Amino acid sequence: MDEPRASRMDLQSPRRRTPARDSRSRPINPAKPASPWDARKDGAGPHESIAQKMRGKNSRRYLLIFLGTAVVIQGLHDMEHIVQSIQVFYLGVPRAQAGGLLGSVFDFPMVHFAYNILFFVALTWAVAWVYGLGGFRKFDAAGMWTLLIAAGIQAYHAVEHILQVSQEAATGTQRPPGAIGLIGDNIIAHLILNTVVFVLPLFSLWRFGGFKVMWDWVFRRPYPGAV
Repeated sequence: MDEPRASRMDLQSPRRRTPARDSRSRPINPAKPASPWDARKDGAGPHESIAQKMRGKNSRRYLLIFLGTAVVIQGLHDMEHIVQSIQVFYLGVPRAQAGGLLGSVFDFPMVHFAYNILFFVALTWAVAWVYGLGGFRKFDAAGMWTLLIAAGIQAYHAVEHILQVSQEAATGTQRPPGAIGLIGDNIIAHLILNTVVFVLPLFSLWRFGGFKVMWDWVFRRPYPGAV
C-alpha cells in the first residue's frame, strides 16, 4: 500500500507549525498578581473598601491618620475661638457680633453646634477603634487616658452647644449662654474647652506614634508593611 504523500505545503515550509494561541490567555507571572483583586490579602488591595482598610493589617495606620485629621480640624476650630476672643477683648467688637471667622458669616450657634457634634462622634469613633485594636494592651496608657478624657469633655461640650441652640430657638437670643455661660464668661469658657479637647487628643496622637505616620501620609512616603 502506498504511503500517503506529503502535502505541498509540508514540503515547502520546513518550519514547524505552532498551535493557534488564544489571544485572551496570557501567562501568569507567579511573582505578580493577575489582577488587582488577586492582590487582596488581609483586607489590603488597591480597591479595598473603607471597612477593609479599618480591619486590615494597616488598620493602626488608618486609625492614626483619622485621629490626626480630626486633631488638625479641631486646631482650626480652636483658632475660631481665639479670633473671637481677640475681637471681644482687644478690638472691642460687641459680643453679639463677635463670631470668629465662619461665625461672622454664618449662624454662629448652628456652626459651632454642628462642628462639635461631629467632633464628638469622631473622638468616640477613635476610642472605639483603639479598643478594637487592643486598647491598653496595645497602645500607650497615657495616650489612652488622655483620649478617653478628651472624649468625655467633648461629650459635655456637645451638650453645651445643644443647650445653646435650644435657647436660641426658644428665646431668639443671638449669643445664648448655654449652661456654663450662666456662671462664667461664655467666650473664655468655650476657648478653654476647645483648647483642652485639642491638646489632649494631640498628646494621644504623639504617644501613639501618629506624628510620623501623618508626616509620611501627607508627603506620600511609603508606609512600612503597606501593600
